[in-house]
Amino acid sequence: METSQTNTVSETIEATASIKIVGVGGAGNNSLKSLMDVQLPGVEFVAVNTDKQALKEFPNKDICLQIGDEHGRGAGADPETGKQAAIDARNDIKDRLKNTELVIIAAGMGGGTGTGASPEIAKIAKENGSLTIAVVTMPFIFEGKKRTEVALQGLETLKKEVDAYIIVSNEKLLNAFGELPIDESWKYSNITLKQLIRSIIDITVLPSYINLDFADLQNLIKKNPGELVVGIGKATGKDKAEKAVSHALKSPIIESNIMGASQCIVHISVGNNATLKDISDVSQFMNKIMNKEVDMIFGYNKMESENKEQDDSLVVTIIAAGIKEQFKQDTNTIRNEVNKQMEKSLVSSPKETIENNDIEDITLENENNSKSNGFFDFFK
Repeated sequence: METSQTNTVSETIEATASIKIVGVGGAGNNSLKSLMDVQLPGVEFVAVNTDKQALKEFPNKDICLQIGDEHGRGAGADPETGKQAAIDARNDIKDRLKNTELVIIAAGMGGGTGTGASPEIAKIAKENGSLTIAVVTMPFIFEGKKRTEVALQGLETLKKEVDAYIIVSNEKLLNAFGELPIDESWKYSNITLKQLIRSIIDITVLPSYINLDFADLQNLIKKNPGELVVGIGKATGKDKAEKAVSHALKSPIIESNIMGASQCIVHISVGNNATLKDISDVSQFMNKIMNKEVDMIFGYNKMESENKEQDDSLVVTIIAAGIKEQFKQDTNTIRNEVNKQMEKSLVSSPKETIENNDIEDITLENENNSKSNGFFDFFK
């Protein structure tokens, strides 16, 4: 449960771009519900589903769009049903997304609605002239080989219809955080979708001392369409700049390697006790470890939080684009990795179980017995 936000945004802040977040299917709807609890100025929400019952969980019915047959019984894990439902609702979708500069689609790959409807929704958004980004999750291995194959095929279709996409590996989340109950696994997945989307929104709407805005994100994507890789790291205390950057680069949820980027947006959020040296250290460390040819744009803002523990915090968000082929995880690579993991799971011993059920308070231990890479620390 989020008791306090690292970044809080005053309602008086005017958004620099008109933004709509579209949650498609079960996973997309779940991340949307979490995002609606956060103040995001200028952001509107659209919940799309073929399942009428799922949409009933939204108190505000104005944001809901049921697609498919009038009974609203879902897509039955059939992407073709989800696709046709979106095609049939084309005019309604087009109307919902009009006059929007940035459309972010949140969905889970592998089911019927998210997999099938998301590419059609993205196509409509682009026809409207919107910059379109998809943030999608790939299935856990325990969901089965067939679902993974459906997800991979759906991802390939989606790639063709969006300006940019971000892949979240549920299996990597599971590997990073240990053995979890099934419901906890999906909570991690939903929170991850939420926070990746939030990091993009924060960069475009939060006032900065060194400014980043929608135009920077737009230029990044237009120069480097395709996969975006997002890393988020948080650190406190001595050497926090170096630690936060390291954590962001080693984020447990990304498929491809940030080190293969040709261009990056680096956003730094600092607490009240931060100094200009902290910000300078981030820039110097990024320039030290990244290829000299990488074009990096920096921005920073101060966190607004009533939590005094945040005063010493430093958060680094890296949005990387133009990933070189040798650093990418294409569908065949992901497919082969899934097959290996399935074979391995038949003979491997159980992992250590995380005892703390409050997933937003969980931290990892690395080989130096220090705190985790800071990904979930950012969202306490």
